[in-house]
Amino acid sequence: MIFYFAGAEIPSHRRLLTDENVPHVGMSYMGLRRRVKFSKPWLINDHYTPDQSVMLDSGCHTLNRTGVEVTHEEIQDIADHYDAFVEQNLDRVQAYTEFDALPMGRDWIEDRRQHLDPDKAIVVWHEDWGIDVLKQMADQFPYIAVGQATCGDRDIIPLLRSISRSIRLHGMGFSSPPLMLSAN
Repeated sequence: MIFYFAGAEIPSHRRLLTDENVPHVGMSYMGLRRRVKFSKPWLINDHYTPDQSVMLDSGCHTLNRTGVEVTHEEIQDIADHYDAFVEQNLDRVQAYTEFDALPMGRDWIEDRRQHLDPDKAIVVWHEDWGIDVLKQMADQFPYIAVGQATCGDRDIIPLLRSISRSIRLHGMGFSSPPLMLSAN
């Protein structure tokens, strides 16, 4: 089990994580986007030490919340920039999550998966898609993210244990030690 310490897109957090020699850090693209204008390429190599393993999260949870008003065109523009950002930094990230903007619909999300790097991409399962979709995803993809809220339902823990024998699971937003241990 690897713990990625999130928030590394924030300069003060990044310095603290570096000063404390934290080896695994997570950064949010959407969080970085709020802070950086991207007038020039933003390269992970320029901001993290060579010994830090970086996990890049798309940050789509900010677009997936109720009440967020972003047009489909804006989301597509953000997704295109995210893809370019991933491509620029692919050699430096340990893994990255897909751009799972729910307002665009499940078909849109699934269509984008054909362009993901099979060795580093993490596809994201959403609870309202159902358990059968999770099982299908486990048959297709080597790395799947599951949110902590989903796992609050203990009935899913045996399934997660079972599929984790053949794929890697990413606990997205996990902060409950008992839950992390039960899903392991």
